Amino acid sequence: MFADLFNFEPSRYFFNRCGIYDMRPYKLVEVDGELILILNTLGINEKDIQIEPEPDPYGNYALYLKVTGKTKNPITEEEHSISMRFGSYKEILSVEHESKDGLTYLKIKFVEPVVPKVSVSNKKLLAE
Repeated sequence: MFADLFNFEPSRYFFNRCGIYDMRPYKLVEVDGELILILNTLGINEKDIQIEPEPDPYGNYALYLKVTGKTKNPITEEEHSISMRFGSYKEILSVEHESKDGLTYLKIKFVEPVVPKVSVSNKKLLAE
């Protein structure tokens, strides 16, 4: 009955989520030398979002970050959910997260790379 009272006009539908779309639900931003991963988590309560590190059994990445969450909408009684995974080439020291206005922000700090100490010198190796 109520559905007959409204007509969606797709040509009048506009949105802007700072470069975050449904098929690419994230954006990477560097702020003060730290990585901020911004995720589209619309409809999911902050308390329902889990972030878990996972090892890469194939050795392609230092580790995976798996982000999951689900929240039941009290009006529609439908479940909103996300599940995504990111591979990190560098070891991660810590991840802090916060959600606001349908976006979740992950502040990722990496372990500083170890610089090997190698002695390099210029010597004549070939006889003249």
